[in-house]
Amino acid sequence: MLNGFLNDLGVKPTTGLGGAIWYADALRAGKKFFYSGLYPYAASGHQGVKGGAYSEEGARFVFDKEKLEAANSAYKYEYFNGTSVVEKTATVSPDGTILYIDGKKAAEIVNYAPNKLDANEITYNIKLEEVNPTHAPRSGDAPTEAAKALVGKYVPIKLVADVCYKDACAAGSLLAAAHTATIKEYDAFIIEPLTVTTGETENFTDATVGGSTIDVKGAFTYVSWNADESGKKYIVANTTGLQKALWEFYEVVPGEWMTDQIKSNLKLVNGNLVPTDGVTNGPLPSNTKVVYNQADETLTYNNYSGTPVNWDYKLFIPVKFGYKWKTFTLTFEVDVKKNSGTPAQR
Repeated sequence: MLNGFLNDLGVKPTTGLGGAIWYADALRAGKKFFYSGLYPYAASGHQGVKGGAYSEEGARFVFDKEKLEAANSAYKYEYFNGTSVVEKTATVSPDGTILYIDGKKAAEIVNYAPNKLDANEITYNIKLEEVNPTHAPRSGDAPTEAAKALVGKYVPIKLVADVCYKDACAAGSLLAAAHTATIKEYDAFIIEPLTVTTGETENFTDATVGGSTIDVKGAFTYVSWNADESGKKYIVANTTGLQKALWEFYEVVPGEWMTDQIKSNLKLVNGNLVPTDGVTNGPLPSNTKVVYNQADETLTYNNYSGTPVNWDYKLFIPVKFGYKWKTFTLTFEVDVKKNSGTPAQR
Protein backbone atom coordinates (compact mmCIF):
# COMPACT_ATOMS: atom_id res chain seq x y z
CA MET A 1 0.00 0.00 0.00
CA LEU A 2 3.05 2.25 0.16
CA ASN A 3 3.30 2.29 -3.64
CA GLY A 4 2.37 5.74 -4.88
CA PHE A 5 3.65 7.57 -1.79
CA LEU A 6 6.66 9.86 -2.25
CA ASN A 7 8.72 11.66 0.37
CA ASP A 8 9.73 15.32 0.23
CA LEU A 9 12.55 14.44 -2.16
CA GLY A 10 10.10 12.86 -4.62
CA VAL A 11 11.29 9.35 -3.81
CA LYS A 12 9.30 6.36 -2.59
CA PRO A 13 10.35 5.78 1.05
CA THR A 14 11.79 2.30 1.51
CA THR A 15 12.53 2.50 5.23
CA GLY A 16 8.89 2.74 6.27
CA LEU A 17 5.75 4.81 5.98
CA GLY A 18 7.15 7.39 8.40
CA GLY A 19 9.45 8.56 5.62
CA ALA A 20 6.46 9.97 3.73
CA ILE A 21 4.99 11.92 6.67
CA TRP A 22 5.99 15.31 8.02
CA TYR A 23 4.53 17.80 10.44
CA ALA A 24 4.95 21.49 11.11
CA ASP A 25 5.83 23.41 14.25
CA ALA A 26 3.97 26.70 14.65
CA LEU A 27 7.00 28.18 16.40
CA ARG A 28 9.40 27.27 13.60
CA ALA A 29 7.89 28.52 10.36
CA GLY A 30 9.16 27.12 7.07
CA LYS A 31 10.41 23.86 8.54
CA LYS A 32 9.11 20.36 7.88
CA PHE A 33 9.75 17.86 10.63
CA PHE A 34 9.68 14.34 9.31
CA TYR A 35 8.12 11.60 11.37
CA SER A 36 10.91 9.16 10.63
CA GLY A 37 14.38 9.56 12.03
CA LEU A 38 15.58 7.56 9.03
CA TYR A 39 14.53 10.30 6.62
CA PRO A 40 17.61 11.73 4.87
CA TYR A 41 18.43 15.37 5.54
CA ALA A 42 17.74 17.53 2.50
CA ALA A 43 19.86 20.40 1.28
CA SER A 44 16.69 22.49 1.10
CA GLY A 45 16.85 23.03 4.84
CA HIS A 46 13.95 20.74 5.70
CA GLN A 47 14.71 18.78 8.80
CA GLY A 48 14.01 15.17 9.69
CA VAL A 49 13.53 14.59 13.39
CA LYS A 50 12.96 11.54 15.57
CA GLY A 51 12.03 12.29 19.14
CA GLY A 52 12.11 9.84 21.99
CA ALA A 53 8.34 9.35 21.78
CA TYR A 54 8.34 8.24 18.14
CA SER A 55 8.46 4.76 16.68
CA GLU A 56 8.62 3.76 13.03
CA GLU A 57 5.63 1.46 13.63
CA GLY A 58 3.55 4.43 14.78
CA ALA A 59 2.84 5.34 11.15
CA ARG A 60 0.49 2.68 9.81
CA PHE A 61 -2.61 1.76 7.85
CA VAL A 62 -5.87 0.70 9.54
CA PHE A 63 -9.32 -0.24 8.34
CA ASP A 64 -11.78 2.65 8.68
CA LYS A 65 -13.85 1.36 11.58
CA GLU A 66 -16.19 4.36 11.61
CA LYS A 67 -17.22 3.90 7.97
CA LEU A 68 -17.43 0.12 8.06
CA GLU A 69 -19.43 -0.13 11.28
CA ALA A 70 -21.73 2.85 10.69
CA ALA A 71 -25.43 2.05 11.05
CA ASN A 72 -26.01 3.10 7.43
CA SER A 73 -22.65 1.90 6.09
CA ALA A 74 -22.31 2.08 2.32
CA TYR A 75 -19.82 -0.79 2.42
CA LYS A 76 -21.68 -4.07 2.02
CA TYR A 77 -20.32 -7.45 1.00
CA GLU A 78 -21.90 -10.54 -0.56
CA TYR A 79 -21.17 -13.35 1.89
CA PHE A 80 -21.90 -17.06 1.47
CA ASN A 81 -23.10 -18.33 4.85
CA GLY A 82 -23.05 -22.00 3.90
CA THR A 83 -26.57 -21.99 2.52
CA SER A 84 -27.04 -18.83 0.48
CA VAL A 85 -25.37 -15.55 -0.41
CA VAL A 86 -26.42 -12.73 1.92
CA GLU A 87 -25.46 -9.08 2.18
CA LYS A 88 -23.31 -8.27 5.21
CA THR A 89 -21.43 -5.33 6.67
CA ALA A 90 -18.00 -5.66 8.29
CA THR A 91 -16.55 -5.15 11.75
CA VAL A 92 -13.02 -4.18 12.72
CA SER A 93 -10.68 -5.21 15.53
CA PRO A 94 -9.86 -2.63 18.25
CA ASP A 95 -6.42 -1.92 16.76
CA GLY A 96 -7.93 -1.45 13.30
CA THR A 97 -5.84 -4.08 11.53
CA ILE A 98 -8.28 -7.01 11.22
CA LEU A 99 -11.56 -6.98 9.29
CA TYR A 100 -14.35 -9.48 9.99
CA ILE A 101 -17.51 -10.42 8.11
CA ASP A 102 -20.15 -12.35 10.04
CA GLY A 103 -17.59 -12.75 12.81
CA LYS A 104 -15.15 -14.54 10.47
CA LYS A 105 -11.73 -13.12 9.68
CA ALA A 106 -11.67 -11.71 6.16
CA ALA A 107 -8.45 -9.72 5.97
CA GLU A 108 -5.57 -8.29 7.95
CA ILE A 109 -3.40 -5.25 7.36
CA VAL A 110 0.23 -6.21 7.83
CA ASN A 111 2.15 -3.05 8.68
CA TYR A 112 5.90 -2.52 8.68
CA ALA A 113 7.03 -5.87 7.26
CA PRO A 114 10.18 -6.57 5.19
CA ASN A 115 9.61 -7.08 1.47
CA LYS A 116 9.99 -10.79 0.73
CA LEU A 117 11.97 -9.92 -2.41
CA ASP A 118 14.16 -7.30 -0.72
CA ALA A 119 14.44 -7.37 3.07
CA ASN A 120 15.84 -3.82 3.05
CA GLU A 121 12.47 -2.44 1.93
CA ILE A 122 9.57 -2.09 4.37
CA THR A 123 6.11 -2.90 3.00
CA TYR A 124 2.46 -2.52 4.06
CA ASN A 125 -0.14 -4.94 2.71
CA ILE A 126 -3.74 -6.09 3.00
CA LYS A 127 -3.67 -9.88 3.31
CA LEU A 128 -6.85 -11.83 2.62
CA GLU A 129 -7.39 -14.65 5.08
CA GLU A 130 -6.43 -18.20 4.12
CA VAL A 131 -6.09 -21.07 6.56
CA ASN A 132 -3.05 -22.27 4.63
CA PRO A 133 -1.76 -19.47 2.37
CA THR A 134 1.15 -21.57 1.01
CA HIS A 135 -0.96 -24.54 -0.06
CA ALA A 136 -0.41 -26.22 -3.42
CA PRO A 137 -3.10 -25.68 -6.08
CA ARG A 138 -6.18 -27.89 -5.74
CA SER A 139 -5.05 -29.28 -2.38
CA GLY A 140 -8.45 -28.58 -0.84
CA ASP A 141 -7.34 -25.52 1.11
CA ALA A 142 -9.20 -22.32 0.33
CA PRO A 143 -9.70 -18.74 1.50
CA THR A 144 -12.42 -18.10 4.05
CA GLU A 145 -15.84 -17.15 2.70
CA ALA A 146 -15.34 -13.83 4.49
CA ALA A 147 -12.17 -13.22 2.46
CA LYS A 148 -13.93 -14.12 -0.79
CA ALA A 149 -16.62 -11.55 -0.02
CA LEU A 150 -14.04 -8.76 -0.33
CA VAL A 151 -12.87 -9.71 -3.83
CA GLY A 152 -13.91 -7.10 -6.37
CA LYS A 153 -15.04 -4.71 -3.62
CA TYR A 154 -13.85 -1.47 -2.02
CA VAL A 155 -12.62 -1.40 1.57
CA PRO A 156 -12.14 1.96 3.35
CA ILE A 157 -8.77 2.42 5.03
CA LYS A 158 -6.91 5.21 6.79
CA LEU A 159 -3.28 6.22 7.05
CA VAL A 160 -2.67 7.28 10.64
CA ALA A 161 0.34 8.30 12.71
CA ASP A 162 0.87 8.43 16.46
CA VAL A 163 2.47 11.48 17.94
CA CYS A 164 3.51 9.11 20.69
CA TYR A 165 3.56 5.33 20.66
CA LYS A 166 3.08 2.50 23.13
CA ASP A 167 4.88 3.20 26.46
CA ALA A 168 5.32 6.87 25.67
CA CYS A 169 1.56 7.24 25.19
CA ALA A 170 0.79 5.43 28.43
CA ALA A 171 3.11 7.76 30.30
CA GLY A 172 1.30 10.83 29.00
CA SER A 173 -1.63 12.53 30.66
CA LEU A 174 -3.92 12.11 27.63
CA LEU A 175 -5.34 8.98 26.06
CA ALA A 176 -3.31 7.45 23.25
CA ALA A 177 -6.14 8.04 20.79
CA ALA A 178 -5.81 11.77 21.34
CA HIS A 179 -2.25 11.52 20.04
CA THR A 180 -3.19 9.74 16.81
CA ALA A 181 -3.63 11.84 13.67
CA THR A 182 -5.40 10.73 10.50
CA ILE A 183 -3.21 11.65 7.54
CA LYS A 184 -5.29 10.28 4.68
CA GLU A 185 -8.55 8.39 4.07
CA TYR A 186 -9.30 6.43 0.94
CA ASP A 187 -10.80 3.23 -0.48
CA ALA A 188 -8.66 0.23 -1.32
CA PHE A 189 -9.97 -1.90 -4.18
CA ILE A 190 -9.46 -5.64 -3.82
CA ILE A 191 -8.76 -6.73 -7.38
CA GLU A 192 -10.97 -9.42 -8.84
CA PRO A 193 -8.28 -11.57 -10.47
CA LEU A 194 -10.55 -13.36 -12.95
CA THR A 195 -13.68 -12.36 -14.80
CA VAL A 196 -15.74 -13.96 -17.55
CA THR A 197 -16.35 -12.52 -21.00
CA THR A 198 -19.39 -13.77 -22.88
CA GLY A 199 -19.75 -14.64 -26.54
CA GLU A 200 -22.65 -15.47 -28.84
CA THR A 201 -24.86 -18.53 -28.48
CA GLU A 202 -26.94 -20.20 -31.17
CA ASN A 203 -30.72 -20.63 -31.07
CA PHE A 204 -32.69 -23.78 -30.32
CA THR A 205 -35.42 -24.93 -32.71
CA ASP A 206 -38.54 -26.40 -31.13
CA ALA A 207 -39.97 -29.80 -32.09
CA THR A 208 -36.75 -31.05 -33.70
CA VAL A 209 -36.47 -34.84 -34.07
CA GLY A 210 -33.74 -36.05 -31.71
CA GLY A 211 -33.61 -32.65 -30.04
CA SER A 212 -32.12 -29.31 -31.02
CA THR A 213 -28.41 -29.17 -30.12
CA ILE A 214 -26.23 -26.06 -29.97
CA ASP A 215 -22.50 -25.70 -29.39
CA VAL A 216 -21.63 -23.55 -26.35
CA LYS A 217 -17.81 -23.77 -26.52
CA GLY A 218 -17.58 -20.06 -27.27
CA ALA A 219 -20.27 -18.94 -24.85
CA PHE A 220 -17.78 -17.68 -22.27
CA THR A 221 -14.07 -17.26 -21.55
CA TYR A 222 -12.19 -16.75 -18.30
CA VAL A 223 -9.77 -13.81 -18.49
CA SER A 224 -7.15 -12.54 -16.07
CA TRP A 225 -7.26 -9.01 -14.62
CA ASN A 226 -3.92 -8.04 -16.20
CA ALA A 227 -2.96 -7.62 -19.84
CA ASP A 228 0.04 -8.03 -22.12
CA GLU A 229 2.02 -5.17 -23.66
CA SER A 230 -0.59 -4.74 -26.40
CA GLY A 231 -3.40 -4.36 -23.86
CA LYS A 232 -4.93 -7.78 -24.49
CA LYS A 233 -6.01 -9.57 -21.33
CA TYR A 234 -4.58 -13.01 -20.69
CA ILE A 235 -6.95 -15.89 -21.37
CA VAL A 236 -7.28 -18.52 -18.65
CA ALA A 237 -8.16 -21.96 -19.99
CA ASN A 238 -7.58 -25.66 -19.42
CA THR A 239 -5.30 -25.96 -22.46
CA THR A 240 -1.51 -25.59 -22.48
CA GLY A 241 1.23 -23.10 -21.68
CA LEU A 242 0.41 -19.89 -19.82
CA GLN A 243 -3.35 -20.39 -20.15
CA LYS A 244 -3.07 -23.75 -18.39
CA ALA A 245 -0.64 -22.39 -15.76
CA LEU A 246 -3.11 -19.63 -14.85
CA TRP A 247 -5.96 -22.15 -14.82
CA GLU A 248 -4.13 -24.20 -12.20
CA PHE A 249 -2.79 -21.21 -10.24
CA TYR A 250 -6.28 -19.79 -9.76
CA GLU A 251 -7.82 -23.25 -9.29
CA VAL A 252 -10.45 -22.58 -11.93
CA VAL A 253 -13.38 -24.94 -12.41
CA PRO A 254 -15.32 -25.28 -15.68
CA GLY A 255 -18.55 -23.34 -16.00
CA GLU A 256 -21.56 -25.42 -14.93
CA TRP A 257 -24.75 -24.99 -16.96
CA MET A 258 -27.47 -25.22 -14.32
CA THR A 259 -30.15 -26.71 -16.56
CA ASP A 260 -32.34 -27.58 -13.58
CA GLN A 261 -32.83 -23.86 -12.86
CA ILE A 262 -33.83 -22.56 -16.29
CA LYS A 263 -36.47 -19.84 -16.51
CA SER A 264 -38.29 -18.34 -19.49
CA ASN A 265 -40.05 -15.18 -20.65
CA LEU A 266 -43.39 -17.03 -20.74
CA LYS A 267 -46.37 -15.78 -18.77
CA LEU A 268 -49.72 -17.49 -18.24
CA VAL A 269 -52.34 -15.40 -20.09
CA ASN A 270 -55.90 -16.74 -20.43
CA GLY A 271 -54.70 -20.29 -19.97
CA ASN A 272 -51.82 -20.00 -22.44
CA LEU A 273 -48.08 -19.43 -21.91
CA VAL A 274 -47.28 -16.28 -23.87
CA PRO A 275 -43.85 -14.64 -24.42
CA THR A 276 -43.96 -11.39 -22.45
CA ASP A 277 -41.49 -8.49 -22.38
CA GLY A 278 -39.87 -7.99 -18.99
CA VAL A 279 -40.59 -11.52 -17.75
CA THR A 280 -37.42 -13.46 -16.84
CA ASN A 281 -38.68 -15.97 -14.27
CA GLY A 282 -41.41 -17.75 -16.19
CA PRO A 283 -41.88 -21.53 -16.49
CA LEU A 284 -40.89 -23.79 -19.37
CA PRO A 285 -43.61 -25.34 -21.54
CA SER A 286 -44.76 -28.74 -20.30
CA ASN A 287 -42.52 -31.69 -21.15
CA THR A 288 -39.64 -29.62 -22.48
CA LYS A 289 -36.13 -30.20 -21.21
CA VAL A 290 -32.59 -28.93 -21.74
CA VAL A 291 -29.54 -31.11 -21.01
CA TYR A 292 -25.84 -30.24 -21.03
CA ASN A 293 -23.20 -32.57 -22.46
CA GLN A 294 -19.94 -31.62 -20.71
CA ALA A 295 -17.71 -33.75 -22.94
CA ASP A 296 -18.93 -32.07 -26.13
CA GLU A 297 -19.81 -28.71 -24.55
CA THR A 298 -23.27 -28.74 -26.10
CA LEU A 299 -26.82 -28.05 -24.95
CA THR A 300 -29.74 -30.05 -26.28
CA TYR A 301 -33.37 -28.90 -26.13
CA ASN A 302 -36.17 -31.44 -26.39
CA ASN A 303 -39.92 -30.98 -26.61
CA TYR A 304 -41.45 -34.27 -25.52
CA SER A 305 -45.02 -33.02 -25.35
CA GLY A 306 -46.03 -33.82 -28.91
CA THR A 307 -47.34 -30.27 -29.21
CA PRO A 308 -45.08 -27.61 -30.76
CA VAL A 309 -44.87 -24.12 -29.34
CA ASN A 310 -46.64 -21.40 -31.29
CA TRP A 311 -44.20 -18.55 -30.64
CA ASP A 312 -40.50 -17.93 -30.41
CA TYR A 313 -39.58 -17.54 -26.76
CA LYS A 314 -36.53 -17.05 -24.55
CA LEU A 315 -34.73 -19.26 -22.06
CA PHE A 316 -32.61 -17.83 -19.24
CA ILE A 317 -29.97 -20.38 -18.29
CA PRO A 318 -27.75 -19.71 -15.23
CA VAL A 319 -24.11 -20.80 -15.40
CA LYS A 320 -22.09 -21.23 -12.23
CA PHE A 321 -18.44 -20.15 -12.40
CA GLY A 322 -15.75 -20.58 -9.81
CA TYR A 323 -12.10 -20.26 -8.93
CA LYS A 324 -10.06 -20.01 -5.77
CA TRP A 325 -11.24 -16.56 -4.78
CA LYS A 326 -14.81 -16.45 -5.97
CA THR A 327 -17.94 -18.35 -6.95
CA PHE A 328 -20.50 -16.49 -9.06
CA THR A 329 -23.33 -17.01 -11.52
CA LEU A 330 -24.11 -15.41 -14.88
CA THR A 331 -27.34 -15.90 -16.80
CA PHE A 332 -27.27 -16.63 -20.53
CA GLU A 333 -30.19 -15.85 -22.81
CA VAL A 334 -30.97 -18.42 -25.52
CA ASP A 335 -33.83 -18.13 -28.00
CA VAL A 336 -36.12 -21.04 -28.84
CA LYS A 337 -37.46 -20.64 -32.37
CA LYS A 338 -40.77 -22.23 -33.26
CA ASN A 339 -40.47 -24.99 -35.82
CA SER A 340 -41.09 -23.74 -39.36
CA GLY A 341 -43.53 -26.60 -39.85
CA THR A 342 -45.76 -25.52 -36.98
CA PRO A 343 -49.32 -24.94 -38.28
CA ALA A 344 -50.45 -21.35 -38.28
CA GLN A 345 -52.85 -20.33 -35.53
CA ARG A 346 -56.46 -19.69 -36.46
